[in-house]
Amino acid sequence: MRNIISGVIGVLLGGAILMGFLLNGLQGAGSYFIGQIIGLIFGVLLLFGGVYYLVIGFIKRPDDDKGRRPKRR
Repeated sequence: MRNIISGVIGVLLGGAILMGFLLNGLQGAGSYFIGQIIGLIFGVLLLFGGVYYLVIGFIKRPDDDKGRRPKRR
């Protein structure tokens, strides 16, 4: 479940950063322009990382009880 939540957050934040880039484009010059490029790279990394964790979260079996405490009777 933790992988799915992390994946959703990564996809949403990365997608929002990329959407902002697509709507506004690159503006300015100098260090402002470089900062936008770095932000774009960060958004792409968040998006791909989010997709990776979503895939891992859905592939992992739900009956995998590693690290969980035994149920009390």
